[in-house]
Amino acid sequence: MFIGNGCEDNVVDPIREKIKRKWRNAYKDVAEKLDEDYAKLVFDTIESKNRSSVLYAMHLFDLLERDKLTPEIKRVISQKAGEVTATSLGDLLSAEGATWFPEIDDDITQENFVNDIREVISSDAYQQVMRLYLEEIMEKSERSEIGKMEMAKVIGFMDRDAPLVKKLEALISDDSPEVSCCAIKSAARLKKFEHIPAIVHKLGNPETHEEAVSALKAYGHSAVHTLEEYLRDNKKDIKLRKAVVKVLAIIGSQKEIRVLLGELGRKTEELETEIIDALDRIRSEKADIRFPAEMAKKVTLSIIKKYCQTFIDLQNLESHKKNEEIRHRMETNLETHFMNIFKLLGLYYPKEDVVTAFQNLKTGNKDSIDYAIEHLDITLKKDMKDIILPLIEDLAPSNRQRKFQKILRNLSPV
Repeated sequence: MFIGNGCEDNVVDPIREKIKRKWRNAYKDVAEKLDEDYAKLVFDTIESKNRSSVLYAMHLFDLLERDKLTPEIKRVISQKAGEVTATSLGDLLSAEGATWFPEIDDDITQENFVNDIREVISSDAYQQVMRLYLEEIMEKSERSEIGKMEMAKVIGFMDRDAPLVKKLEALISDDSPEVSCCAIKSAARLKKFEHIPAIVHKLGNPETHEEAVSALKAYGHSAVHTLEEYLRDNKKDIKLRKAVVKVLAIIGSQKEIRVLLGELGRKTEELETEIIDALDRIRSEKADIRFPAEMAKKVTLSIIKKYCQTFIDLQNLESHKKNEEIRHRMETNLETHFMNIFKLLGLYYPKEDVVTAFQNLKTGNKDSIDYAIEHLDITLKKDMKDIILPLIEDLAPSNRQRKFQKILRNLSPV
């Protein structure tokens, strides 16, 4: 028995009580419990101690400037400051064996200390010396890797319009992943538009991917135009374009949603599942965002047509050994299309209701499936209900095929 859309809440609520949500959303759990940027900065600080005393000092300053150093950590820094001696940049300034990071005591306030360091970094004399030093190390090979990392880090503390900031793009594009990651972090602090293409390009390298994702997240909406250009360019590497989809999902506001739905509307087969997963992630993490229902519905109908056509083609496929691989691929596609249909429905219908119904359908248990069908009959509007319910009803293959053929005839081209 199906219940119409106009039913009272006292009829709907008992059904909802019977249909239990079976899995929690992992995206939401991680987002609520992990301060990823802070964890990475602490890890980078620990790692840098074994690479360069200057890098170590600059990472400590980074933590201090962000007000991430507790009093206990400040005392540790003060006790260990004498053990940190200058190298690389320190040698350039004739400070061999000197302590680069000063002792932090009660007479130096955090604000004054940060301001003093920033004033030195912004001075014309410092900029001139560092420019000459950078020109020198850029001409060297592996021996200059630490120097490049130090320069990439210190540029992030400079004013956005400082002359040395123009050198950051070359450091982002450096062949060394470690140099590139340091430069990407600095670009994320400065947020200069001209650095975005170089950062996007680094999404394709596994060793710089996560850093590039974090940086583009920090850029937010200002990076979307460049990201969309890469997404729409079929000549770009598919792994890079998939990474762009991931970034758009992380930024995840109305603008990014329209970009992703627009790409689905272009029937980009190779990115279809990745984009639908990205939209589903946005919906899971940001329940207050409204999705353009007409755009999402149009894409849903397109996937439904593919599901119906794949099922029909599979029924018509001859049972022959040579067709086994084709059959397996088509069966896999059916599963993927079915899941994608429900993810898309969750964009413009109550997501909890759609997910709960889907989870109950996947159990294969007759009672759970009956509850899910009844629940969808309540949740969906008539136009979508007439299309969705035939996909999940328990019918003989020949009857399903006839219903699917009818759906294909009724659906206008989308």
